[in-house]
Amino acid sequence: MTMSLQYKSTLEKAIRDHLSEETIDGLYKCEKCGKESKAKVKYEFVRLPKYLMLHIKRFDSGFNKIKSNLEYNSRLDLSM
Repeated sequence: MTMSLQYKSTLEKAIRDHLSEETIDGLYKCEKCGKESKAKVKYEFVRLPKYLMLHIKRFDSGFNKIKSNLEYNSRLDLSM
């Protein structure tokens, strides 16, 4: 799963969208019981560092350069 910034207008919106719950394509097989079912994945920040460095993907899945601007403030609100 990768986050595309192609249609995101702000860095905060891109992060918020990336941290939202998403259904995984196909079925997930449980390692303990072997049962297959639909699954969801959700990323979250457990603890934020004093300084955070972000690497922003600027290419889409077809390796085309994403040319749209991504707005951001000098302070990033991660109190989602």
